[in-house]
Amino acid sequence: MKKEISITFIEIEKWLKENKENLINSIIKKIKQRENIFYFKLYNKRTLHLIVYLPYFMFFSDSSIRVEKPSNFQTILRKYVENKRIINVSQKEFDKIIIFELHDGNKIIFEFFSEGNIVIVDKNNKIIDALIKREWRDRKIEKDEEYKFPPNKNLLKKPLSEIFQILNSENKSLSKFLMENFGLNLFYSNEILKVLNINDKICREVSQKELDAILMKINEILESKNFY
Repeated sequence: MKKEISITFIEIEKWLKENKENLINSIIKKIKQRENIFYFKLYNKRTLHLIVYLPYFMFFSDSSIRVEKPSNFQTILRKYVENKRIINVSQKEFDKIIIFELHDGNKIIFEFFSEGNIVIVDKNNKIIDALIKREWRDRKIEKDEEYKFPPNKNLLKKPLSEIFQILNSENKSLSKFLMENFGLNLFYSNEILKVLNINDKICREVSQKELDAILMKINEILESKNFY
């Protein structure tokens, strides 16, 4: 999937709203992995086939996936997750992260950014295991480490004056700024600018009036859960 059409946190929110009822109280009956594609066989009054395609998204399918030999991580997932009931499903605010809470206190955390990741966390928020283990300046995904969400750089809750100050200190394009700071992808960033008849100029050239119009449009999208 190309960067310009990658999933946004808004679409994740909408999908969860539509599918949460199917997920909660489901029992995870079987798990399969084929590279970055995971299959979860769920049972909630009927059998459901959940596909997790990292780093893009998750969706329901009509069938399973074929796997020749279980991976090490698939084996660990099966050990800690199979035959567990999902008691809650949530999204990290303004982020591309979905959390499945299980009845035994463990959690499965799906990260749909960068190369994507699946992290198994215990009731004390300690990492049991992860598909991809790595370390950043402000977080570490490694066994027995405390799980920390990545810093959320979304500016949506900040006041207009503060956003304008940040915007005018940047030397990048406006569309890139919207992608990095408002959780939009390139396609939707460009569509917003097109609808508002605003050129994709350098950030420091954007007026406060133009920024105000952009923020109003983004909030309109959030309220309607639609881009059009």
